[in-house]
Amino acid sequence: EHRFSRVRVGADLSSSDYNYDGAQNFRDNTDTTLRGHLVADITPRVGVLFEASVNNRDYDNTPSLNSDAQSYLVGATVNTDLLHGQVAVGQFKRDYDNPAVGTFEGLAVEGNLEWYATELTTVTFDARRDADDQIGLTSGLPFVTSQFGVHVDHELLRNLILSAGAMTGKRDYDSIDRTDDFTAFDAGADYVLNRRVAVRFRYEHQEVDSSGSAAYRDFDANTFTVGLGLRL
Repeated sequence: EHRFSRVRVGADLSSSDYNYDGAQNFRDNTDTTLRGHLVADITPRVGVLFEASVNNRDYDNTPSLNSDAQSYLVGATVNTDLLHGQVAVGQFKRDYDNPAVGTFEGLAVEGNLEWYATELTTVTFDARRDADDQIGLTSGLPFVTSQFGVHVDHELLRNLILSAGAMTGKRDYDSIDRTDDFTAFDAGADYVLNRRVAVRFRYEHQEVDSSGSAAYRDFDANTFTVGLGLRL
């Protein structure tokens, strides 16, 4: 990222390689994303955001599942004593090599906003709407994910930080009759031992409710974790 006076431009490139064993090796793929953004400051506290990304999924053993995607977003950034973050809307499009799936496109939304409610409490809101797919035995099943979440961090003591959050959303499948509604809740605490080490406690609950003629299995999951956080 680089700043030119009142304009910031940046880009990032990421690539992930997935390899599956046995009969699942048809899912072996390389996923590569290039993303660029431009923020023009209208005032020291408000800016205009432009963002574009391209993505390629290349399947080693199943070329018919290959796809290319693009997304374009425009929005605003805010940076005040009480608020910090960005909100943007635009369009996504994914083209599949498999003509039975074809092209999948729609409204894209991306938002993340931090509200400094008090000197000790931060509330974070995030929202997303974008395209994804689930790879089955012979085809890709594209769907749209829409989700919204809120997370709260509170400094109860100088060395004890409490946190809690909730998220809800759904996945709407394009080529089959299936909708997955999902929710998640989490709570935790960080006990700071010194400037560099903290003990972390976390609990997370997830639920998925699948409906439609092609509904998949519903499930609940509960996760407890204890660990150390290290700051260099």
